Amino acid sequence: MAKYSPYKSFSEESDASDFIETLKYHEIDFDISIVKTGLDTLYGENRFGTSYFVKLQKEDFQKADALLVAIAEKDLKKIPEDYHLFTFSNDELKEILTNPDEWSEIDYLLAHKILDQRNVVIDKNALVAWRSTRLEKSADRSEDGFGLVYLVIAYQHLGVY
Repeated sequence: MAKYSPYKSFSEESDASDFIETLKYHEIDFDISIVKTGLDTLYGENRFGTSYFVKLQKEDFQKADALLVAIAEKDLKKIPEDYHLFTFSNDELKEILTNPDEWSEIDYLLAHKILDQRNVVIDKNALVAWRSTRLEKSADRSEDGFGLVYLVIAYQHLGVY
């Protein structure tokens, strides 16, 4: 059985579906975990947030990276001049690079491009390390999230929550 590692997370089902279709088209094997987490009690409603975690075999990471970059680079040409990232400070742009799972691929690439234009040097090895660390932490939280969801449901059925 193939061993999969966390590669990318999505908060929108349509984004995850588009990415999965791209992986299928390019014959990249994947696994996906769908995690629902409770967002409720403060608001008195039972609302759930959903995260989609795509996992790949480690040897496919570079191929998938190249696909994402190619897709995002096409979209970069369509970014308007008044796009909000152009007003970000260097520190704010670096924050995007250190938290790639919280930003779109386009925002990530644009932040990198803007920093390059401003002659801010970014260590490529550090970028790879930041990205993989964040994804591993996200995957760990996703697996822990299952237990939390079941605990909340159990409490609701018992009338405790």
